[in-house]
Amino acid sequence: MQVTTVGQGRQEVRPRASVRVRILASILLVTMLGMIVAGATSYFAARERDLSGVDERLVALAENVSGLVSGTDAAAPTTSDPAAPAAPAPDPARTFASSTEALELVMQRFVPERNEGALGLVDGVPTFIPATPTPFSLAEVPGLVERAVAETADGSVRMGTFVDGALALRYIAVPFTVGDGSSDALYLAAYDLRAELADTNSTFQTYAMVAVAALAAVGLVGWFVAGRLLRPLRELRETAASITGSNRSARIPVVGNDDVSALTATINGMLDRLDGSLTSQRQLLDDVRHELKTPITIVRGHFELLDPNDPADTRE
Repeated sequence: MQVTTVGQGRQEVRPRASVRVRILASILLVTMLGMIVAGATSYFAARERDLSGVDERLVALAENVSGLVSGTDAAAPTTSDPAAPAAPAPDPARTFASSTEALELVMQRFVPERNEGALGLVDGVPTFIPATPTPFSLAEVPGLVERAVAETADGSVRMGTFVDGALALRYIAVPFTVGDGSSDALYLAAYDLRAELADTNSTFQTYAMVAVAALAAVGLVGWFVAGRLLRPLRELRETAASITGSNRSARIPVVGNDDVSALTATINGMLDRLDGSLTSQRQLLDDVRHELKTPITIVRGHFELLDPNDPADTRE
């Protein structure tokens, strides 16, 4: 609080932050928190949806690769709908002379999607790459091939996340051995997670800019609205500061029909009552002065005619 001396001995107490500023700060704080919570919740929900979609596509890809190698239709729908056709039984006519032959067919059949890379390995050595261009080469990612080979050494399908600098990959490795069993094949597919999340990140960057603009608009509108609503209070303070014993006629104009206008009317009524009380007091003093004027004049005349040296006169 700041105390400012006004006039003779009067002090005016002024807060460090006005009501207008505090109201606006509260509105902006609540609005900002609401925008942050809503934006963060939506962002993480969308992010989780994108990451779950990547996992679902990788799992479906692994199932299709295994189905192709085992002789079932790789394009069979994977659905829980009872009306959907059942997956076909293994085709005994589809046989592969070697794992390399099976891997070559897998690489030809499955074309990498956007933000996806694929690689075919024979005995741990990169052998096949997709015929179509991919945004990144899995064979050139340091440590990824070695990790996938080590994880699938027991013959199980493995899915994981590999981070190398600015590259974050969600991969799945599908090992298999067919034909004469002389070689082991490994199909490796991976999605660039940062590229997959690029659209979501861009959307929420736009949201952040719109939220900042909306917050500025709320602040601007709130500043004028708060000032308009608090104008009677400012006029009340100015009117109260201007009222003195000789100037008691100032009143606050009543505008509108709300709580502030009701307060203004109440304050004006209080000022009217105070003015009436002061007028009554002054009238009383004027009447007392008038009533006492004649006897005081008579007493004064007697004192002026008094002879202080005459004991009888003084006694009388």
